Amino acid sequence: MNPAEENPPRLPPTTEVDRRSAVQSTLSHRLPEDVRAFMERNRPRSHSPVSRFKVSAVGETEGFDLIPGVNIEFPGTTLNETVHGEQTVVAVAHARGVPRIDTFYLNAAPCGHCRQHIHELATDPVIWLDGRPPQRLSAYLPDAFGPKDLGIEGGALSPNNHALQLEKSEHLADPAAALALGFARRSYAPYTKAYGGVVFTLNDGRLCPGSYIENAGFNPSLSPFHSASANLIANMQGSFDQIVKVTLVAVSSTAVDHLDPAKRLLRSVQVACPVEMLTAVAAE
Repeated sequence: MNPAEENPPRLPPTTEVDRRSAVQSTLSHRLPEDVRAFMERNRPRSHSPVSRFKVSAVGETEGFDLIPGVNIEFPGTTLNETVHGEQTVVAVAHARGVPRIDTFYLNAAPCGHCRQHIHELATDPVIWLDGRPPQRLSAYLPDAFGPKDLGIEGGALSPNNHALQLEKSEHLADPAAALALGFARRSYAPYTKAYGGVVFTLNDGRLCPGSYIENAGFNPSLSPFHSASANLIANMQGSFDQIVKVTLVAVSSTAVDHLDPAKRLLRSVQVACPVEMLTAVAAE
């Protein structure tokens, strides 16, 4: 049996036209039309000043909700600071509290970096490439190294609520600090325990959060700033020039530094704004 047959294509039909479209899409292996439209609608959100190559990826939840993903590049830094489209999907899903992504819809095969990142979900989701039969991630990443090899149960989207509090509780009066603490509590950091969350305060008053998301391969990990960037660009349809303040909440760690990347990436996107660093400690 083809691995994809265990998870048949989406599109529960509601009309005869939908039913015919779903059948045609399945037989040709083309992406469902609503997914394709969603993908193209979000492609312009890509922030790709280095490559000028706009990537759009889509994730789908158990409830058939679609999650946007685009690539995000940071000029003047190293190329490995790039957030890939599939990583953005995961970061947005994490920010929304989505516990599982069943399918990734893509125009081209995911790179090795993204395969490793997706593997951290520990659910072997379906990868549907436009024009090809859907297959599970394990077909693209056989003999994979992941969280189970390091004794970790669950994955990057597993719910977390780490027992953390601010070292100085008076900062909780600031909504951005309170939200950043919440996203530090939700962070996925089983390998270093360097929990961290960040919040961008935007010039329209909105707050854009992101959590630290680790990976067994280390390099595909997303800093809190990377995750918030994905949430800002792909989910909230904002832009870096809207950021007026960055609030970072993190535990003290000799293994991982969340502050320096935040400052460095802010310089990359030419945003001059305050960066507030608040320390989180174990809750009493």
